[in-house]
Amino acid sequence: FGKLDIGYFEGNFIQGFNMSNIQYQENGEIIFSASKMYLDPDLSHVFLGNVVISEIIIWDSYYQHRNLSNYDEDIFSGSYNFSEYNFEIRSLVMDKQLVIYEEALYKLNGGLTLDFGGEFLIVFDDLIINSPSFSDSVTITSGSLAVNEEQLTFEDTKLVSDWIDGQLDG
Repeated sequence: FGKLDIGYFEGNFIQGFNMSNIQYQENGEIIFSASKMYLDPDLSHVFLGNVVISEIIIWDSYYQHRNLSNYDEDIFSGSYNFSEYNFEIRSLVMDKQLVIYEEALYKLNGGLTLDFGGEFLIVFDDLIINSPSFSDSVTITSGSLAVNEEQLTFEDTKLVSDWIDGQLDG
């Protein structure tokens, strides 16, 4: 496991809280950092077996995706035993997020909804993705992506760009 540093923390789990200068490191390498984050947990669903966060807003962040460890592979292969809780983030807003994945840089702005309850579901809300490897940014205006042990399924996912315009379904 790594080291998590939070420069400033204000608020509570009932009304939500703000954090600033967040940084997560593993072996001295920065994996995630953000200038500011807002989290609004919804504790009323815990008694129903759900962990729900009403809203997360992340400003000016950086995330470097790493190859999966054995622990992560166990999670995605289904051999890791999750608790009985379902996880849901009703609104994830990313404002100026940089992601490095397989040595390629991606800039993300926009919104998502995330849900994990047997399969992982991502619902897109005007997510803008830009990369030096793209001739122009791509906006995923709507739709969803479901991921389970066997497949990826796009449903009514609309892509808009100067170089690609279409819909993924199935």
